[in-house]
Amino acid sequence: MFVTPLFLIASAVGAAIPLMLHLMQKKNSARSPFPTLRFLEQAVQQSSRRVKMEHLLLWLLRTLIMLFLGLAFAMPMLRTHNFAWLGNTPRDVGIIIDASYSMDYNLGRETVWDKALGVAKTVIEGLGENDRFCIYVASEQPVPVIAEPTSDREDGLARLKGLKRGHASSSLAPTLMAVNDVLKSETRRREREIYVLTDGQALPWTGFRTSDGEPEQDGTAQQGAWDPSSVGEKTILFVALLGATAPENVAPADIVLNPPILLKGTDPNITARLIGTGNAMETVVSMHRDGEEISRRTARVGVGADSNPSFSIPSLPVGTHAVSIQTPDDNLPIDNEFHFLVRVRDELPTLCVGTKEDTFFARAALSATAGGAPGSESKSRWVTADALASESLHAYASVFLCNALPMSGQASTALEQHVRSGGLVALFPGPAAAPSDYQAWQCLPGVPTGMEDVRQSRRKRMLTWEQPRHPMLHALQDSLAPPVVTMRRHLAWDTLAPETETLVTLGDGTPFLLDRPYGQGHVLMFAVPADRSWSDFPLSPFYLPMIRQTIEYGAGIGAFAPYLWSCATLPLSANLPEATSASRITDPDGQAVPIRSAIIEGRTVLHAENLALPGVYSLTQPGQTPAPGFAINLDRRESDLTPLPPADLPELLRIKKLQIATDSESLLKLIKELRVGRTFGEHLLWLVLILALGEFIYANLLLKDRPKLGDMLQIKASGKVGGHTPHVGGNSTKGGTT
Repeated sequence: MFVTPLFLIASAVGAAIPLMLHLMQKKNSARSPFPTLRFLEQAVQQSSRRVKMEHLLLWLLRTLIMLFLGLAFAMPMLRTHNFAWLGNTPRDVGIIIDASYSMDYNLGRETVWDKALGVAKTVIEGLGENDRFCIYVASEQPVPVIAEPTSDREDGLARLKGLKRGHASSSLAPTLMAVNDVLKSETRRREREIYVLTDGQALPWTGFRTSDGEPEQDGTAQQGAWDPSSVGEKTILFVALLGATAPENVAPADIVLNPPILLKGTDPNITARLIGTGNAMETVVSMHRDGEEISRRTARVGVGADSNPSFSIPSLPVGTHAVSIQTPDDNLPIDNEFHFLVRVRDELPTLCVGTKEDTFFARAALSATAGGAPGSESKSRWVTADALASESLHAYASVFLCNALPMSGQASTALEQHVRSGGLVALFPGPAAAPSDYQAWQCLPGVPTGMEDVRQSRRKRMLTWEQPRHPMLHALQDSLAPPVVTMRRHLAWDTLAPETETLVTLGDGTPFLLDRPYGQGHVLMFAVPADRSWSDFPLSPFYLPMIRQTIEYGAGIGAFAPYLWSCATLPLSANLPEATSASRITDPDGQAVPIRSAIIEGRTVLHAENLALPGVYSLTQPGQTPAPGFAINLDRRESDLTPLPPADLPELLRIKKLQIATDSESLLKLIKELRVGRTFGEHLLWLVLILALGEFIYANLLLKDRPKLGDMLQIKASGKVGGHTPHVGGNSTKGGTT
């Protein structure tokens, strides 16, 4: 192929000029008035043969000069893919754009995201009439923008213009596999090109490795995992690393609130964890409460630095407060703020379920824990099992069941949902429940096989802490003497749930207190009732501390999370249980959040959707003012901008036709060489220059070395010819004077 083929005519004409001049050149014969002598004829013949050979070489050099000069202006072109000498074959193109929030990195005049969109636009605009393309966005999952290949470039450019960067991480492997599958579905003979436009961050490439960090060696990868053997030989993959080669970023990544349960009058301490990319540097970290800065610290972050600044908050009033940790503005401003909520309570509300007699000791312990006299119910509420179904369990950190079984299916379902959402249920058995009454429960640490009577000689038992560092026991371990109880009967279990922990035993391995995590909450199950019917446990010196520790344990389990990570959907029953179908949730920009309801196992479950924007989301109940509901943060793994060395890509991808570009200019050059071809005009001009230089040197050497005919014949001024003829044409000829 030639860019300007008309110059081929000029090349042919130019190549013919030296030949015409060679043919038109006259042969000059040396005339002499002397008689023809044998040595003179021999010299003339040898000189003539040498002249013919010299003219042939010069003609060849000059012909090549003219020929290559014309070819250089014709600009011959060779495509580098599939050896398409005669033109371009139709192609199917897949464009993958990394939509992680690290693409918001500012390069100066534009972000990496804007740069990627510009490159994608150039790729589409350069397609031919018979070419087709599809566009996919790489987020946590592949997101098709144009799912099937199309040739409508205007529609593609319009959709490309409307794309928005995401607020999460990205995974390139499943998106690349999805695009490859789409292109492979076309059975006609078409070239295939896939373009991956990303910022060069190492994180999205982790999906191309196995769990041990080595690439897959066989084709048994799971669905969506990278499988290089599925990429056809017709497919060429372009990877454009458009981000900064040495990015720098500082971001708050996490917080630790101590103590986790804040009561009125408590001064909490907050420790912030920072992450940094790039060289170690000094930075300033500030803490804001309800929109006002209240503290500031200096910290050192980056490679080799480890700084976790701590902040103290003065006593906060009762309520929920919006707090944030902030770092100064940098090239990635979206992750400079970490949001969380601090909830301060004046009490730890507890619900006690059972008859008045069965709950007497438990209510007395709860009242003593609240600081009041027996009968005080300022922080605890007592209801019977029949009234449990009408209670809003999300308002309580802990629920104590005292000989409350059996109960209705509606009440047991509500309790299980309360535990799944992050609550705590402490179950004390009693004579009212038979072993079959426990079997309908799905959240119990184990289903009892029955009640076991204790012989008189074995009734006095010393309890043993099996998990002394467990949150339920670590405060009791150091403050109490070895507890001793006298029991007449206790529950017996044959098998326990796999995740159940035995916290306290009766000294011989028989469980006394079991703990099972269920959903986001926990279920505690005692072997004896909360009253004196089976043991003297309510009269022991550790009954009141055990009840107090149970309340604190329930309050800190997770019924209230200081912050959540951005997500597409959030079950409100587990994270904002006070929300109802009449509630309204707004994002940090004041826009309403969609709430979807679904019927699951006969219950209405609410889900908030599109929780991608970081910040504090507000909850508005009918007739009430908005209040902080929950705080959303971006996944801080994406804030680590450590780049992937381009030299690692061939080993990760393991495909033959791979082109890597570290900026948009080099990518466009690779595309041009692929689609149009590589021109050799410049190379030919350099060749013409070398040939011309050789022709000039060679011609001058010939003129310098060729002797004149007079010198060869030794003609003297008198007209006489000498008697010796110099060396001509490599032979010596001797002759006398004439």
